[in-house]
Amino acid sequence: VSISKLGHKFAASAINTSDGGTVRVFELINNDWQQSSADISGDSSGNQFGFSIELTRDGSNLVVGCRPCDYVRIFTELSGGL
Repeated sequence: VSISKLGHKFAASAINTSDGGTVRVFELINNDWQQSSADISGDSSGNQFGFSIELTRDGSNLVVGCRPCDYVRIFTELSGGL
């Protein structure tokens, strides 16, 4: 789990899924936590996509690490979510 420093977004990951891992991003809207984008999935089974995750201070960027594939993916907020 990673929480933006401003406290209005958080990301959570599940690494042992059939697609290799899934990350979900939530945003606090009107005192209600809502998923702010579609699920972000790994690229193949067994990759543990989402092993490490980090939101930037304002929650506009998300870095997702994958183990054992030794790469990170960076997601940037475009419009209405990551």
